[in-house]
Amino acid sequence: MKLSLFISSLLAMIVACPNLAESAGSWTYRDPEGPDTWKHHYKDCEGHEQSPINIVPKDTFFEPGLADLVVNYEKSVSAKLFNNGHTVQATFLTGKSNISGGNLTSHFRALQMHFHWGSENSRGSEHQVGGRKFPLEIHIVHYNAEKYPSVSEAVDKGDGLAVLGILVELQVQDNPVFDVMVDNLDKARYKGNEVILPSLQHFSFLPHDIAQYYTYRGSLTTPGCFESVQWFVFNHTFPISQAQLDKFRDLFDSEKQDTKKLPLVDNYRPVQPLYGRSVIRSFQRPPFPCGKTSNKTLDCLGFADDKAVFYEATVNMCTLPATVTLKVSQPETNFYYVGTFYKSVNPPLQIGNLDYAFTVEMHTDLSQNNEETLRVSIIQVHPLSTEYKKELVTANFKEEKCQLGSCSLMEEDGSMCNRHWCEHIPIGFGKDTHYIGVSSTFHDMSTDNPSVDVNFYRNKTGKWHRTASEKFTNDEEKTVHLLETFVDSKVHTRKRRMAEGSPKWESVTFKAKIGKVGDKVSYQLFMVSSERLYHKVIKDEFSPDCEKPPTPKTTLDYKTKIAIVATVASMVALLAGGTLSMFYCKRKNFRGCHKASLIQDQDDNRL
Repeated sequence: MKLSLFISSLLAMIVACPNLAESAGSWTYRDPEGPDTWKHHYKDCEGHEQSPINIVPKDTFFEPGLADLVVNYEKSVSAKLFNNGHTVQATFLTGKSNISGGNLTSHFRALQMHFHWGSENSRGSEHQVGGRKFPLEIHIVHYNAEKYPSVSEAVDKGDGLAVLGILVELQVQDNPVFDVMVDNLDKARYKGNEVILPSLQHFSFLPHDIAQYYTYRGSLTTPGCFESVQWFVFNHTFPISQAQLDKFRDLFDSEKQDTKKLPLVDNYRPVQPLYGRSVIRSFQRPPFPCGKTSNKTLDCLGFADDKAVFYEATVNMCTLPATVTLKVSQPETNFYYVGTFYKSVNPPLQIGNLDYAFTVEMHTDLSQNNEETLRVSIIQVHPLSTEYKKELVTANFKEEKCQLGSCSLMEEDGSMCNRHWCEHIPIGFGKDTHYIGVSSTFHDMSTDNPSVDVNFYRNKTGKWHRTASEKFTNDEEKTVHLLETFVDSKVHTRKRRMAEGSPKWESVTFKAKIGKVGDKVSYQLFMVSSERLYHKVIKDEFSPDCEKPPTPKTTLDYKTKIAIVATVASMVALLAGGTLSMFYCKRKNFRGCHKASLIQDQDDNRL
């Protein structure tokens, strides 16, 4: 048993490190023995079916009769994690996992998986899609176990090997599938280090949809570059977090005792020419379907001058105004653009040195229940020709439950009233953000036409200063000088002074939506941009009975009136008697008068 495990490990290493099969020369990913020199020592490295390649989606061919790829992996395997100086690989210590289907003619047994990554997030993968590079790529290597008795005999045969390529993208949270790998990378930090993984679920490293893939005839991507591989590169990517990716970048390509140790990074071979080869895809729909990828993002792939251009947009409905952050990249020309917009982009922005540009159109719609929808369109244009205009993607984004500020009803005399206060509402974005307060007082809430008085405030030196006051009815718009002046209202004075801040937010149009929803009064306040984009500031509901009713008049009966009159008369008589007594005491100097009255007299004389 131990002998068979040793042979399995040895043969797998031959696949991962083909230089064991040829004795001449040495190789690295760095000059002076980098990829450009491999062909001088390994003749197959200058062949016409080399890997990796740049997969250009529009140049691929859909093959309707291509069978699904069948992945028959064990639930988990034990594996040896090993740093060989070129990569870190997990050699499977059992041999039951296999793949078939696609355009394979037999079953191929899984041997090992290894990784290629970059020193920066903008590179690292060996394969590219439309010129787009990924920060990491996983390879799972198989050999034709039905036709060849060992990998050493299959490694240089035209139908000897099959490799699955999984492109990896970044996500915010950790991917638990990577935990078993990254948690043990410290034990394989230097060349020659190894550790046994008792349970590796290699099937979990595949993307969620393995039915969509590209396939082509190619080679090993390391010397001796044998053109013996049927490649399967999946259309869907696999996620990893930044922290997990950084663990790979902590590895070294030398042994621990070596005086000169360099980080094991950028271990990828540059893409190779196709030389007329065909790349087949197993799916009919576009490889990067333009549209929403989440409730906040959209993605699209377009072509300009036959070059792939990637558009990624993130919509933030929880800012005032709502914003769109757009990333546009064209890898072949090293063009990369990032911008955040709160209104449409026009004139068009040129894509690097190409003859094409792009624009962004933003529109908002209010549904019958006044729910806000932001419609975003990315349009590609030819800036030198007014005739070419192609809408790449349009997507709608509905409002989110955003807490823009701290809002509450104001209490008065222990009961809820019709006054509403919101503070610390952000207007603008980034360094151009200002914080305002809004107080609203409602009138005629029990009628069909309620109205609201709205005061706008800005915080200055820790105090709220009123900047404007307006009265709104339903669907009424008012232009408010939001930051231009501070208005400090007092009994006899009214001061105005210029406010600090961006001029773009000095005059802002607001629109109120006030109406009845069942037994409630709904209240929404929108900020309206110059392009008629509606951005929600406040949304709330109130009960009509929060308005205080007038104090009712009370009717007294005859006996009660007589009692009140008698009580008042008694109090008047008592007060008059006390006054006369004090006057008499003072005139006659009567010794029996109360001493406290004298003290009070003295106090009164001093005043």
